[in-house]
Amino acid sequence: MLNSSFVPVYLSNEDFLANGAAPAAERAEYVRMWAEFTKLNKGTGNVRVYILAPDGTAFDTLGIGSALMTERLAPFLASCASRLRVQPGDAVVPPKPQPAAPAHGPDSLALHLVARGFRKGSWREFPAENWIVLSRDEQLGWLPPAAARAGFTWTLDPRLSRKILTYFYPQTEDPDSTDRNQFLEQSLQLRALSPAMARIDGQLLMKRSFYPGRADLTLIRARLIGFVRIDPRRRTIADLQLVTHQAFFGEEEFGVAAARHGSGRE
Repeated sequence: MLNSSFVPVYLSNEDFLANGAAPAAERAEYVRMWAEFTKLNKGTGNVRVYILAPDGTAFDTLGIGSALMTERLAPFLASCASRLRVQPGDAVVPPKPQPAAPAHGPDSLALHLVARGFRKGSWREFPAENWIVLSRDEQLGWLPPAAARAGFTWTLDPRLSRKILTYFYPQTEDPDSTDRNQFLEQSLQLRALSPAMARIDGQLLMKRSFYPGRADLTLIRARLIGFVRIDPRRRTIADLQLVTHQAFFGEEEFGVAAARHGSGRE
């Protein structure tokens, strides 16, 4: 409904008003729209759905609390389309996955990571995604000695495990990629099951604020499990998958999964 009857546009008031990065004409248009919606007296806010008429004038608006519930959002959109006499058509931009794998060489390994808080409401309903690229040298750190037998155990270098575990937290407010994690404990232990397979067990204990620049840190604690499949001939990782077994952001449970890009299990 959204893509066939509307043209979705996403705006951040920080970009337009606070940072002043947008062109003057766009800033002026944003201010005009805000003023028009204020006159409608139906509520305004930074996180909200606004409907514009085809000529760009303010038409209707819906609070984010209602917009997050399908049973309220769908009738609202249908009502707006009916009142505007919109005829459904093809999507202006066909839906497609938004995060693309970063460019990486043939010997690198790209991991697709998805994280989701289990609390309902707000943008907790939508998963967060990140990409982690391991170079060939970094992959070697995951492998046991060539002559290792089944049962051999080793612990991943903390620098490598931190590169993975940095993103093991639920959705938080992140306007940029600044790392504000405070690691207390973190480790990934591996145990060879065969020359080509190893089991991963991990623990994570770190603190992180929900909002950037805040001192109110929340404790994150997680147990992890996974496996790494090895290409013995090339001494590279053929597959790697890691998931949370138990994970909490304060009192809220969350889940994270990371898998090799193209494994079919992302």
